[in-house]
Amino acid sequence: PDDQMIVKEAMDKHLLGKDATIEFRIPEDNGALKYVETTAGPITDEYGAVIKVVGVIHDVTTRKNIEQELIQHNRLLSHTQHLTKIGSWELDFTLNKAYHSKETLDIFGVNPETFEHTFDAFKQLMHPDDRHLLDHYFNDPPKQPFDLAFRIIRPDQDIRYIEEHVEFCFDSAGEVTGIFGTIKDVTDITKLETELDLTHKRYQALVRKAHEVFEIVTPETDILYISDAVYDVIGYTPEECIGLKLYDFHQNMNINVIKAMIEEVVASPTTIVIKDLPFKTKQGAQIHLEVRMQNLLTDPAIGGIVLTFKDVTERVKTEHQLRHMSRYSLITKLPNRIYFEDYVDELLTSNNAFGVVMIDILSARYIKDTLGFKVMEDYMIKIASKLNHHVHEPTFLAHYADDRFSLLIKDASKQSDLEAIIEGVFNLFKNPITIKHYQLDVDLVVGVSLTDGDIKTRKELIRFAETALYLARNEGKNTVKFYSEDINIPSFKDFSLRNDLKKAIKNNELRVYYHPIVHLSQYDIIA
Repeated sequence: PDDQMIVKEAMDKHLLGKDATIEFRIPEDNGALKYVETTAGPITDEYGAVIKVVGVIHDVTTRKNIEQELIQHNRLLSHTQHLTKIGSWELDFTLNKAYHSKETLDIFGVNPETFEHTFDAFKQLMHPDDRHLLDHYFNDPPKQPFDLAFRIIRPDQDIRYIEEHVEFCFDSAGEVTGIFGTIKDVTDITKLETELDLTHKRYQALVRKAHEVFEIVTPETDILYISDAVYDVIGYTPEECIGLKLYDFHQNMNINVIKAMIEEVVASPTTIVIKDLPFKTKQGAQIHLEVRMQNLLTDPAIGGIVLTFKDVTERVKTEHQLRHMSRYSLITKLPNRIYFEDYVDELLTSNNAFGVVMIDILSARYIKDTLGFKVMEDYMIKIASKLNHHVHEPTFLAHYADDRFSLLIKDASKQSDLEAIIEGVFNLFKNPITIKHYQLDVDLVVGVSLTDGDIKTRKELIRFAETALYLARNEGKNTVKFYSEDINIPSFKDFSLRNDLKKAIKNNELRVYYHPIVHLSQYDIIA
């Protein structure tokens, strides 16, 4: 529930025609949380309206668990370094007496007033399974100080882990006269180290099984550490990578990108930079890696720039397919309206003369209404194929709408050249085309607009071509009209008249008058 707003905001972006990448959590039946990452984008129809949202979803739970385990690992390590409690003690064997500092007695958990300060009392505190350690040193007392680790059982039955630094005292004959040392309660440290060891083992297991590679590099890109998963992702072993530079494994096109990523995270330590990079594996396969980079140079447990990368080849292929679907007709596979209009914008910046040709297939709707959508679809595919074989560079063909094609004629300095291309389009469809067992005529009209000093935007250029197309429709099938200011005047008058008539009907402004027919010689009304 806490992540629903993230998903809603992403959907709002999709409805506005934007791509989005988000992470959110999904509760599972066992109460655990699954972390997922989605990359999605909208698919629009030929009019720019969003009709569906498609994308890819990845389970990133393993990566999130690794990140959390790493944070816990560093926290435990930092806590461990701050824990120190030390006491002192001394045993005099000649007097069978012992001295214990207050810190030592606190560690033993005994009452200083009632505790018997003797070697036997101390030995009774030791865990039975550890007493043999002490016997070993007493059987052969070393001349040098040594360290001893064991457990004690306090009077309240609490088991504590102890570390001592010990030294024997000898008389002139070499006999042991006493022993003294320091004592430290390392229970909390031991438990933390045990937990830390388990955490480290879990972390290592997750890293080994993860599909992401974890890597630590210097700002100069020297590889300090890389996880075992590197072999599964790019085919190299950790031993082949450590000590080399990132640049030794990346193609030349990636080097400047990696440099820029490092410069960005060094300049802004809180920033996480993410890039998709092409990569050739050791086996020669071309893949795509998603690389995440973060600056942890000041973290004592890391001391470097952390990279994580994974193989996202399938995701990149899917994204390419989505981009292709958004810019090409699903029926004819030609560039669609979005692609066409983007191309017009591009050509307008070149200041070269070019023309927009709109071709309406008048017969398409009739075929759909009488023979069905599938026949009409095959009909449009056949028309698209014939047009595609007819036009060549520098002419650009698109399937602009359901029953409309469009041409961008990039060299339109002469109207005669345009007319020759359009005449060739009409000649393509002089004869019927065959769809299944049907012989189907192709009735079309053409509207043309040309760039000139007055046309400054794509909308104007396309609107003028559609105005010419509208006038061509009025004159009947197989007609072409070139837009000019002259044809725009009757077009506007026709539009105004139609608009006023619609308002007149709505406002009940029409009157019906009957004009009589009179017989001229007799003056009789005959009708």
